[in-house]
Amino acid sequence: MHSTLQWWQASPGADEEFGLGCFTVGNLDNEPSGACKVATGSYSGMLRLYYPREKEFRVEDLMLESALDAPIIQLSAGAFLGALNRVALAVLHPRLLAVYSITAVASGAPGAGGAPSYFTLSKAYEHVLQRPAHSMVHGSFGGSSGRIQLCVQSMDGELLVVVRTPARRSDANPPSPPRPLPMISILYPSRGHHTPSLPFPHPRPTVNSTPSHCALAAAETEADLA
Repeated sequence: MHSTLQWWQASPGADEEFGLGCFTVGNLDNEPSGACKVATGSYSGMLRLYYPREKEFRVEDLMLESALDAPIIQLSAGAFLGALNRVALAVLHPRLLAVYSITAVASGAPGAGGAPSYFTLSKAYEHVLQRPAHSMVHGSFGGSSGRIQLCVQSMDGELLVVVRTPARRSDANPPSPPRPLPMISILYPSRGHHTPSLPFPHPRPTVNSTPSHCALAAAETEADLA
């Protein structure tokens, strides 16, 4: 027997609305310890990154708040920059797919170390969509290995796979921009959604979202609750 207890929650915005793909969890800033962060995005275009370190929400848990130029349909964390050991954040808008790298900035003098105080957001690349987007997934499609690709499904049921060419070692030959593969016609848009399952500091959480807040819940056994 297991029970679920709420470990941490945040209220991103009182007047904002969120879809099923409004959040993702991962080591978004590529911290050496591998600690995971929570990203939320709203239909108002607000992107927020949280770093829960203790039970209950604290103001310093909000590490970044940025207003993007369009509603956010879905967020996804993965190795979208070519290097499999580097995590990036993919943001799906109605007519745009953008991939960002996130950097943690520590308090104190540069090089002095210390806990991160806030995150910075840098756009790595983007792809303009010709059709209105519905959702996205990522993986190694078409039998490819060693490379993670993004696949966007449009509202009219077409799939678009965006391929990012890995960076070359020489600065004289910069990586080519992302290019779309030919679209694949399908019959019906997907009605499901993807729930991220990524490593997280113990206790292992589940992520739950409502139109008004995002929460982390830790599962414990009845013996732990006694």
